[in-house]
Amino acid sequence: MYSLFHHTPRAKISPLAVSHQTAQAWFKGVSLLVQILAAFGSLLHCGCESVPVRSQAIYNPIPPSVSYAFAPTKVYCRRKIDALIASYCYAAQHKCAPMITSGSPSMEPVIHGQAYVVLKKAPFEAIKQWDLIVYRGRPDESKPDQLCMLHRAVARRASGWIMCGDNNTWAEAWEPLTPDRYIGTVVGIFAFPKDS
Repeated sequence: MYSLFHHTPRAKISPLAVSHQTAQAWFKGVSLLVQILAAFGSLLHCGCESVPVRSQAIYNPIPPSVSYAFAPTKVYCRRKIDALIASYCYAAQHKCAPMITSGSPSMEPVIHGQAYVVLKKAPFEAIKQWDLIVYRGRPDESKPDQLCMLHRAVARRASGWIMCGDNNTWAEAWEPLTPDRYIGTVVGIFAFPKDS
């Protein structure tokens, strides 16, 4: 059997018994592919359109007229696979990490349904009001389990940041965001149609 990355004969092995060197070679190959796609401007070729994000939330505490100085890039893609490729390319270019959202309506109208987001792990002290943050938190006061959540930083308190979804009528004052639960700041949103 021949390896994909080394043109030397190898003994037949179980698909699950992959050597560390083979795994490293595979990851280098994937990394190279992502860099090539980024170099050719996959955002231009996958039917994506980039627009600045401005919240249009109608509930307090987020006023609809807020001008977000550090709004993330929002890209609309025709298909989910296009959004996946574009988010990975963007993440590779900016040394960030992509992830997919849960699809809850809490961040509408900025995020409708599921979307790929790209996170930058900036220092906790660098968080600014109105930044979109991914963190571990409780969706409401009665639930003890923490989930991975994406909401907006709305107010800084001595105990941490108060978070709120753009489409929520309440702020999460029961559990301010602290550095130990902070995951990253959203720098890119890659949206796709629900049925793609």
